[in-house]
Amino acid sequence: MLFLPDAVKPNIYEGFDPLLVSGEVVDTHFTRLIDIVLDFDENTRTDAEFIEEMKGALKYFLGEWIDELQDGFQNGMSDVVIFLRENILNIIKESTGPEMGMMIGMLGTDTVMNMITKSYSSYREKKE
Repeated sequence: MLFLPDAVKPNIYEGFDPLLVSGEVVDTHFTRLIDIVLDFDENTRTDAEFIEEMKGALKYFLGEWIDELQDGFQNGMSDVVIFLRENILNIIKESTGPEMGMMIGMLGTDTVMNMITKSYSSYREKKE
């Protein structure tokens, strides 16, 4: 589902594969995210507790993903932003169809990127 945008291809360090790294990070965190959903018991925990636990797990996932990607790009975070933005736009376009894809993609991409940026900032603060 992910692809390498042309704008970042020349900026990848030799031997680094952002798609492979992305897959490894997703594999590592996917199980935890699914476990949080499956282990939720509405009789013993509130929806707010579930949301906070999911937010924490997603922040950790995004933070590790971005950190791993930064190491492989010559321009670090600048290239990661392009990589993520282009992939998010593509996912939105593919899921909404050609008629609405571009309009929804332009609006939705900014929203998702803002969330990712905030999550990464929170991840970095907790890590330090």
